[in-house]
Amino acid sequence: MTNQTNATQHATELNCFNLKQDVTTTGPDGKTRVKVGEYQTLIPTVERFMTEVEGAKVTGHDDDGLPVYDKDAANWLFRAIVQLAKTEARNKLQPKTAELKAGAKLAESFAELVAPPAHSGSTVLAELADLARNFAAYLAAKGLPAAAVASISQLIRQQNLINLQSDVVKTKLAEWLGDYATVAAEKIGRASCRERV
Repeated sequence: MTNQTNATQHATELNCFNLKQDVTTTGPDGKTRVKVGEYQTLIPTVERFMTEVEGAKVTGHDDDGLPVYDKDAANWLFRAIVQLAKTEARNKLQPKTAELKAGAKLAESFAELVAPPAHSGSTVLAELADLARNFAAYLAAKGLPAAAVASISQLIRQQNLINLQSDVVKTKLAEWLGDYATVAAEKIGRASCRERV
């Protein structure tokens, strides 16, 4: 696994950075990450590409019908664009299907393609952690034992574990989540009424 650590201006290449990245692996305890090395990647800026691809012309088309340019920098940049566009589209699909994930939409315009994602992975994880924390507080206020609250919070954070639970646990979890959603909606409703007053 690699982790981005920092970028520095390249010493000799104009409008380029060196991005130092650590290579880590799981430590002996199975929980911590241990650095095993590092490497640097040359990262050109948009300004550098603008200079390099200026005047590039299409000389043909590849097997997919996409353009091939007369400049290496233009071809490199276009390959990067194609790969990112394909990856972002694929990430909006349900695993092993051609069905979109709930709430996902494939880009239909240039503006949609380059718009920042509404929910990046880190945002979704933060929202999930916030949900688990609030739900845990709700369950604790209902009088559930701390151990039960911790176990249920873990199920919210790692939803793939829910399928491994008994039908009794699944039913109870669905009931608690339904109750929590009702209470949360009522709080939101009261807060919005106060704002309007």
